[in-house]
Amino acid sequence: MADQLVLENSQICAVVLPQYGAGLARFDLRWRGNRLPVFRPLAGEPKDECDLALFLLAPFSNRIGQGGFAWHGRRYPLPANWADEPCPLHGDAWQQAWTVTERSSSQARLELKSRHTMPFAYDAQIDWRLEGAALCATLTLTHRGPDTMLYGGGFHPWFLREPDVQLQALADGWWAEDARHLPTHWQAVAGDESRDFRSARPLPAEFVNALYTGWNGQAKMLWPRRGLALEVGADAPLNRYVFYSPGAEADFFCFEPVSHDIDAHNRASPQQAGLVALDEGADLRLSARFTARPS
Repeated sequence: MADQLVLENSQICAVVLPQYGAGLARFDLRWRGNRLPVFRPLAGEPKDECDLALFLLAPFSNRIGQGGFAWHGRRYPLPANWADEPCPLHGDAWQQAWTVTERSSSQARLELKSRHTMPFAYDAQIDWRLEGAALCATLTLTHRGPDTMLYGGGFHPWFLREPDVQLQALADGWWAEDARHLPTHWQAVAGDESRDFRSARPLPAEFVNALYTGWNGQAKMLWPRRGLALEVGADAPLNRYVFYSPGAEADFFCFEPVSHDIDAHNRASPQQAGLVALDEGADLRLSARFTARPS
């Protein structure tokens, strides 16, 4: 496998891949001499970001439609950046190699200077650190372009789907999507049992790919058969999440803390949809914690 950084303490272990967007190959809980995978572990050399245990979303999350977006009277075309996807997807931080600038046995800092063809000229820094049973991540984006630009992002972990897994995460509503996975209309979760995770429940059997709004930054997952529990914590502006589950036959699902709506760049008010307008030299900081425990 490509160069990797192993971070570990007596309770957890994480493996960082600098050449693959500073994402993770695995995150495990140490328990009674065993290692329980918390994220779906990478198997072999990754072909793309979908093979990783977690990848970073920057300088935006999910999709931007309409071939780009308009901002401050200027049109910014965006090319597709992933095979078989018509929309630019998940930014470009995951497609670049990052540089390790600091590291210890339980902490690593990696940096990126991104000057790709997209209208986002930025520096990025990710701090991965282990604090007891918590894997903590702080992603900082600094705008380096002369014109104000809209930014957002998040974290995209992959989890093992097993028959007994349960999810609890507060939300007030979710966005339905079209065939291109772009949002069409918002619906309240109240009264929609199949999409309501305000109380712990098994995952729905059908395909779900939806952005949830009104999240309080706290979520819980439980795998009773494996004896594993996970708490997800996120700080503002990570006040939304994407839940992606192909269905009961799949061996994975995704719970992604994010800062903005899907295709927020094309909303009438992008900042109300969660994007942050950064002047040159200004920062956006996104922080999340994943705390694993035996159940």
